[in-house]
Amino acid sequence: EREEPVLYLPFPTRPLPMAARIFLLSHVCPEKVAAVLPLTRPHGAMSRYLLKHSRAQIVALSRQAAEYYGKMVGNRRVLYLKTGVDTRQFCPAAPEKKAALREKFGLNPTRKVLLHVGHLKEGRNLRALLAVPEDWQVLLVVSSFTEQETDLRNTLEAAGNVTILDSFLPNPEELYQL
Repeated sequence: EREEPVLYLPFPTRPLPMAARIFLLSHVCPEKVAAVLPLTRPHGAMSRYLLKHSRAQIVALSRQAAEYYGKMVGNRRVLYLKTGVDTRQFCPAAPEKKAALREKFGLNPTRKVLLHVGHLKEGRNLRALLAVPEDWQVLLVVSSFTEQETDLRNTLEAAGNVTILDSFLPNPEELYQL
């Protein structure tokens, strides 16, 4: 048995296995169990039963999800955690700043940019970026990669319009502003 609170972040899965895990966790752990459920999914009767009879608090990341799970388990067991973007930091840039940021990152200030931020993994369909027309610039911002992705990285870098950034960026808002 665990004696400290548990925060369960379910991997995307079907509703019934997720509900079963939440139910079991909430009955095995004597302390509070909270499950973060950001999306609403159609739950069958058994899944709804397990969630309703679990002891877990449901943490919803949208008002819609909070209302949905509130009807299922009761509003007092649902916590709506308002999330979002700091619109003072992540805001559109003036044309001059946009051009300066494109130059800062080695991009042509007059060409359109397609930005992808994520992992450099074969299963993420990144080879589709090779079909982006040459008059566009592709900026691929990735976390560190392993040797298995070397072929994918080399293929993308060989395209004339793909730039890959894989270093720490202290001001990520600049990527979205460029």
